Amino acid sequence: MRAAILISVLFAFILGAGLAAVKKDVTGAPALATGKQLFVAHCASCHGSDGKGQHAPAGLRSAPPDLTTLTLRNNGAFPFARVSGTISGDLSRPEFVNRQMPCFGLILHDADDLNRDESHTKIASLTEYIRSLQVK
Repeated sequence: MRAAILISVLFAFILGAGLAAVKKDVTGAPALATGKQLFVAHCASCHGSDGKGQHAPAGLRSAPPDLTTLTLRNNGAFPFARVSGTISGDLSRPEFVNRQMPCFGLILHDADDLNRDESHTKIASLTEYIRSLQVK
């Protein structure tokens, strides 16, 4: 029992460190351009080029969420940590047990990037691009 608690605490610490590292300072046109490029390559096939999720491929168990209303659904604040954690797969959420969306933290990870800095920067850029899609 004690070992299980220790493992849970260590996992939560590692997970928290991973999420904190994703919150990188990536702003401006270069980050948005990188984020858009990643979105087109990895997200648009399910979420649509506009992020509304209305043209998902057949065979999905449920429609992808509308990414343009995340701020509205979060009381006016863009949920950066939740979005980047969802993208990377670092966020532990009950609905991820049967998740349809790939863990892009693994997909965007370069084997030579031992600290995952590059993948965190890509995820942060992608998250900033999704922030730019929010309806006003």
